Amino acid sequence: INQVLDKAYMAREKIKGQYNQNYYIFDTILENQLVEEQQIESYMDTALKNHEFKIVYQPKVSSSTEKVVGAEALVRWERNGIIIPPDKFIPLFEKNKFIIKLDLYIFEQVCKDISIWKEKFQFVPTISINVSKEHFSNENFITDYVKLSDTYNIERSEIDLEITESSTIDDSIDVLRVLNNIKEQGFIISIDDFGTGYSSLSMLLNMPID
Repeated sequence: INQVLDKAYMAREKIKGQYNQNYYIFDTILENQLVEEQQIESYMDTALKNHEFKIVYQPKVSSSTEKVVGAEALVRWERNGIIIPPDKFIPLFEKNKFIIKLDLYIFEQVCKDISIWKEKFQFVPTISINVSKEHFSNENFITDYVKLSDTYNIERSEIDLEITESSTIDDSIDVLRVLNNIKEQGFIISIDDFGTGYSSLSMLLNMPID
């Protein structure tokens, strides 16, 4: 029954937004996608233990000074010399909640890098890190981030936690409480992909967004 449900859910996802189409039949393309997802799930824990998830930093450059003032931490998965693009595993990890483990892993790796940069260059750009909304089901999730930043002696104001816009419109989550908690701990908060959903500018007035 679980396999049948998986196939039905995948077909349903295909039909979303297709207003001129009333049904979708589970086909070979979706079958292959399901097999691929099952393969990914079978070795995702091993990949995390083997440090197969790598971080690349996309620089943020000041238009006035032309100097690097920050960077965004992006995850890539390198397995057996092959790079698996994020769109192949991030949506799946969000669905099966593995994203919570991956987010914390990325955060710790960023803390390690910042610590090295401080010692080596005496300069630390503000680093942006994506935080999945899957964390928000636990209002105290930020405690783990605080512990890690303290472990590596990182100033929380040096870290910008990026929350996707879709996270702010989930009725099942008290987003304002979560964001206030993050803010109270000293982290910077950014909204990612703003304007792609249903949010309005008034939302920015009501939330502690930097």
